[in-house]
Amino acid sequence: MLTPKGRGVSNTAHLISPQGTIIGTQSQTHLNRDERGSGFARGEDLQILATPLGKLGFAICEDAWYPEVARILALKGAQIIIAPMAVPKPYSKWHQVRGMWQNIQQNQVFGIESCLVGFLGGVEFEGRSTIYATCEMTPGDTGVLAQVEASHVQDILTGDLDFVEIGKTIRRFNIFAQFNIAFYKQWFPHSYAEGQAN
Repeated sequence: MLTPKGRGVSNTAHLISPQGTIIGTQSQTHLNRDERGSGFARGEDLQILATPLGKLGFAICEDAWYPEVARILALKGAQIIIAPMAVPKPYSKWHQVRGMWQNIQQNQVFGIESCLVGFLGGVEFEGRSTIYATCEMTPGDTGVLAQVEASHVQDILTGDLDFVEIGKTIRRFNIFAQFNIAFYKQWFPHSYAEGQAN
């Protein structure tokens, strides 16, 4: 939902418990050109929220297409990345695949992508909500545990997240052991600071 922030608004996700209390929030950290021009304000940090299901992180809208967002969440211990998003029509499966699908494969976590469908503010949105896992865990090695049938229809999606099985995947090929964390700590902040200066 859009929440006031400074002189603009922030696209903010809220994680709500079964009892109706807010467990935590996350603001979108990357903005596209239209959002910047419309007075959106970006978030400055990525949160990890502890739940009985596991440690959750959010990649909101545009964040899903920035690989460093998922990588930072994985480094902070996320086991599930939730991606609420609104993408204007027409739907493109290739645009979707280059977002969360690749991030899930590169970080060996579960992904839940929830797509807005229908009209909002005079714009029509489409998307296929999807539950992702590593390719090795999915039928046909697709990386997709479950996906809604159509991009233009609202639907309910469910799937089982098998943490034992994803643990086996990680042990077979532990990408986390390949991470150059010292490099990330040195260059991620530097790269962002340089980008903002330009």
